[in-house]
This record gives sequence, C-alpha cells and structure tokens, in this order.
Amino acid sequence: MNVDPDSQKHHSVTVVTLMLDEKGNPLKEAEFQHNIYPENNRKYIPYFEKELKKFIKTTKFAPANYRGYPVKCETSFLYIINSYS
Repeated sequence: MNVDPDSQKHHSVTVVTLMLDEKGNPLKEAEFQHNIYPENNRKYIPYFEKELKKFIKTTKFAPANYRGYPVKCETSFLYIINSYS
C-alpha cells in the first residue's frame, strides 16, 4: 500500500483480508494488518478487531465471479480512522 507519509500523520488504517466461498461467506477467520497513529492508540487494536468481526458476521458479501460462475476468492478492505489530536 503506497501512502504519503505526510497524510499519514492523522490516519490510522486497518487492512482486513477475507477468504470467501462461492456464496460470499467467509471461509476462515479474517486477517488484520494495522498501521496505527499515534503509537499510543495501538491499545485500541482489540476493540477495532472486535468491531470489524461483528461487521463481517452481519454483512453479506457478494461472491467473486469468473466467466459468470461464482468462485472462491480472497478480498480485502480498508478501515480508516482520522485522528487530529
């Protein structure tokens, strides 16, 4: 992920990666990668992960299609938090 270091001063980002089956259901536990700013906010990572797991559990993801047929896939999304303190 290419991010401008100056713009990152006020952003925290969590990348969530999911493996989905042909129906869009998660196949296994989500993987999280965190880039948290400022560093003392890292204590909130368990809270972010808990909330994101709830979001994943209640969201119906669309399956990927290959030549019109649903297929298993890996997908990612970003969770961005602005902090101006």
